Amino acid sequence: MAVAHTFQHVSGGERFGKKLYAGTYYIEPGILVNLTSGSLCTKSSGSDAPFGYAFGLRYAIYRPTSKYFGLYEAMAVVHGVGKVLASSDFFIGGTMPASGDTLYSAAGGLMDTTGTNKVGYCIRVEQRIDPSGGTGTTQNLALIHFNIPVV
Repeated sequence: MAVAHTFQHVSGGERFGKKLYAGTYYIEPGILVNLTSGSLCTKSSGSDAPFGYAFGLRYAIYRPTSKYFGLYEAMAVVHGVGKVLASSDFFIGGTMPASGDTLYSAAGGLMDTTGTNKVGYCIRVEQRIDPSGGTGTTQNLALIHFNIPVV
């Protein structure tokens, strides 16, 4: 079974989570989001500069049964300058970028190698072994240097 939807904040950036809430369904850590109405985060459409990557803030005592944030659930966003690892699930068409590719915001909060709103570039593609299936599953992850300024 293939491993899916892997996103990890590696270094840098600011993790901002003061009064931010999921304003639409199907926002998960790693999706590019825009800030609307001052406190609601929606998936970036690619036509506007994103606010940052949806990140986390699930410190509550409940146990989420999904990676997706519930509607109006408190969340945090990572923006500024830093590095993240992302699986192909966070790219248009599930296509992994190549080393040196410039990355842009795209529809559905995903990234693409073409567009108008630059979010960073791919440093390289790395492999990791997910401890699943007894012997592990190999997964490619893009190491991304992001630069998402707060506007």
